[in-house]
Amino acid sequence: MSEQAIASTSAPAAAHVGMMWIASGTFRVGSDHRYPEKAPAHRVAVDGFWIDRNPVTNRDFRQFVNAIG
Repeated sequence: MSEQAIASTSAPAAAHVGMMWIASGTFRVGSDHRYPEKAPAHRVAVDGFWIDRNPVTNRDFRQFVNAIG
Protein backbone atom coordinates (compact mmCIF):
# COMPACT_ATOMS: atom_id res chain seq x y z
CA MET A 1 0.00 0.00 0.00
CA SER A 2 1.38 3.42 -0.87
CA GLU A 3 2.12 6.06 1.76
CA GLN A 4 -0.57 8.23 0.19
CA ALA A 5 -3.12 5.44 0.56
CA ILE A 6 -2.13 4.91 4.21
CA ALA A 7 -1.94 8.57 5.21
CA SER A 8 -5.55 9.54 5.63
CA THR A 9 -7.09 12.97 5.29
CA SER A 10 -9.02 12.11 8.44
CA ALA A 11 -5.85 12.42 10.53
CA PRO A 12 -6.19 14.47 13.70
CA ALA A 13 -5.56 18.17 13.15
CA ALA A 14 -2.39 18.31 15.29
CA ALA A 15 0.59 17.23 13.19
CA HIS A 16 3.36 15.21 14.78
CA VAL A 17 6.77 16.08 13.36
CA GLY A 18 8.53 13.04 11.91
CA MET A 19 5.43 10.90 12.18
CA MET A 20 2.63 9.80 9.87
CA TRP A 21 -1.01 9.00 10.52
CA ILE A 22 -2.20 5.45 9.88
CA ALA A 23 -5.94 5.46 9.32
CA SER A 24 -8.22 3.03 11.14
CA GLY A 25 -9.30 -0.09 9.32
CA THR A 26 -9.71 -3.84 9.39
CA PHE A 27 -7.31 -6.53 8.28
CA ARG A 28 -6.82 -10.27 8.46
CA VAL A 29 -4.40 -11.75 10.99
CA GLY A 30 -3.39 -15.31 11.72
CA SER A 31 -3.09 -18.31 9.47
CA ASP A 32 -5.16 -21.37 8.75
CA HIS A 33 -2.37 -23.19 6.93
CA ARG A 34 1.21 -22.73 8.12
CA TYR A 35 1.36 -22.29 11.87
CA PRO A 36 -1.28 -23.96 14.05
CA GLU A 37 -0.56 -21.54 16.91
CA LYS A 38 -1.67 -18.64 14.66
CA ALA A 39 -5.03 -20.22 13.80
CA PRO A 40 -7.69 -19.36 13.11
CA ALA A 41 -7.22 -16.52 10.66
CA HIS A 42 -9.61 -13.72 11.56
CA ARG A 43 -10.35 -10.05 10.90
CA VAL A 44 -9.48 -7.38 13.44
CA ALA A 45 -10.27 -3.67 13.62
CA VAL A 46 -7.60 -1.13 14.55
CA ASP A 47 -8.08 2.51 15.54
CA GLY A 48 -6.06 5.12 13.67
CA PHE A 49 -2.67 5.96 15.19
CA TRP A 50 0.54 7.96 14.70
CA ILE A 51 3.78 6.11 13.91
CA ASP A 52 7.35 7.28 13.40
CA ARG A 53 8.36 7.51 9.75
CA ASN A 54 11.74 5.98 10.60
CA PRO A 55 12.63 3.08 12.86
CA VAL A 56 13.94 3.82 16.34
CA THR A 57 16.86 1.61 17.34
CA ASN A 58 17.70 0.47 20.85
CA ARG A 59 20.71 2.82 20.67
CA ASP A 60 18.43 5.76 19.74
CA PHE A 61 16.13 4.93 22.64
CA ARG A 62 19.04 4.58 25.09
CA GLN A 63 20.36 8.01 24.03
CA PHE A 64 16.88 9.46 24.57
CA VAL A 65 16.57 7.93 28.04
CA ASN A 66 20.06 9.11 29.01
CA ALA A 67 19.29 12.62 27.76
CA ILE A 68 16.11 12.99 29.82
CA GLY A 69 17.38 11.19 32.93
